[in-house]
Amino acid sequence: MARNEDVCIKRGGSVFYLIYQPEEINYTKQVILEPDDNLRNAITAEELLKRVHEDIHNKFALRI
Repeated sequence: MARNEDVCIKRGGSVFYLIYQPEEINYTKQVILEPDDNLRNAITAEELLKRVHEDIHNKFALRI
């Protein structure tokens, strides 16, 4: 049906449209971003969390 007509599915407050896609189209995995110096110098999420915890601790540490 979607090959010849617009197909709209309504469910609750959502609307979905079906789009016809011929089978002969083949998609291949393509690298979009190549590693560069910024990526190589980046820190991990764990390292970021550790540094944020340290900064918060240092900011609110009691100074006597």
